[in-house]
Amino acid sequence: MNTYIRLIGALIFLLLNFTNIAYSGGVEEIPPPVAGDMSSDSTKVFVWEAQEPVATIVFVQGGTGRLALRTDQKNLNHPFYQMLRRLAETKTGNGKINVVVFDSPWTLGDVSNPGMRRASNHLKRIEDVVKFYKEKFKLPVWVMGHSNGGISITSFIEYLQENNSVRLIQGAILSNSNNYISFKPPLNLPILFVQHEYDSCAETGASSKVAIYEDLKKINQSVTELAMISSGGSAGDCKSGAHMYSDSELDAQNIIRRFILKNNAPKN
Repeated sequence: MNTYIRLIGALIFLLLNFTNIAYSGGVEEIPPPVAGDMSSDSTKVFVWEAQEPVATIVFVQGGTGRLALRTDQKNLNHPFYQMLRRLAETKTGNGKINVVVFDSPWTLGDVSNPGMRRASNHLKRIEDVVKFYKEKFKLPVWVMGHSNGGISITSFIEYLQENNSVRLIQGAILSNSNNYISFKPPLNLPILFVQHEYDSCAETGASSKVAIYEDLKKINQSVTELAMISSGGSAGDCKSGAHMYSDSELDAQNIIRRFILKNNAPKN
C-alpha cells in the first residue's frame, strides 16, 4: 500500500513539474536601435509561447515601465502577469496567444509625469519588438497597454500613422488605461478598452474612459469596444485591487482572449 501511495505521489509530482515547465517562459533580448537612442542596452522582453498560437500580443506595462528583467528569469509571479500567461497556456484548451512583455531599459516617468512614453526612442523600441515577433511567429501582432502603458500604446499608434505603417499591428487593447490618451483620424483598427468599474486610481477612472471610448467610436472605422468589469475584491490603489484586476483576472483574461480571436482575421 505504501509503495502504491509513493508511486501515485511521484506521478503527481512529475505531472506538476511538467505543467510548470510547459507553461514557464523566458527572457529574450532585442538589439537596440542603431542610432538616436538614450541607451546601448538591448530591449529585454519576457515571452510565454503558446503551443498552437494564432496571434501574438506585445504588452507594455504601467508604472515606470521598467521591470528590470533578469536573463535567467522563468516567470513573472504577480497575479496580473499570471493572467497574461494564461492567454498562452494550453492546458485549458483556450491558450492560443503568444504573450510578449516589453521591459524598458530606462524608467518612463510616473503617473504624474508619463511624457517619456511619447518619446521617439521609446516608440522605436516598441516597433522593433513588434517587428521581431511578427517575423518570428508569422502571426498577427496585437499591442496592449495597462495604466500608463496606454499612453505608450496610443502614442505608438500615432507613430505608426505618421509613418504609414498602421498595418504592422492587428489591433490594440487598453487596460485600465491612463485617461491622458488621445487618437487621431483617420483610424481603422480594432480597439478594446478593458476597464474595471471600481478602479480607484485617479488617472485611470471609469467615467473618463467611457467618454474617451465614445469619442473614439466617432473616428474609428473598425471595431471599438468597451468592456466594463465589476467583479473582484476591494478598490485598492494604483498598485493593487481593482486597478490590477485583483480577483477578477479571469474576467479580464476572457474578455481579452475573445476580442483578439474574434478580430484576428488578416486585413485585406
